[in-house]
Amino acid sequence: MFGLGKSRTPLGKFLDQNRIMQKEVEQETKISNPIVTKACNDPNYIPSPSIQKKFLDFVRKKGWKQAKAHDLWPM
Repeated sequence: MFGLGKSRTPLGKFLDQNRIMQKEVEQETKISNPIVTKACNDPNYIPSPSIQKKFLDFVRKKGWKQAKAHDLWPM
């Protein structure tokens, strides 16, 4: 269920490595399923700054304390 050979973004890889389900991200951040899925799978997708902040707050809370936006999305 985690990282089944699919292409993943740095955010998706973080979730896989930490065995975090995308559903948990949706519930804690209040970000919709399509956006979470796109952010985890589409390397060309760059979310809006407000969505980026929600993702960053989540990954920092889950252990990636020094995460910056450029760690998750190319700038």
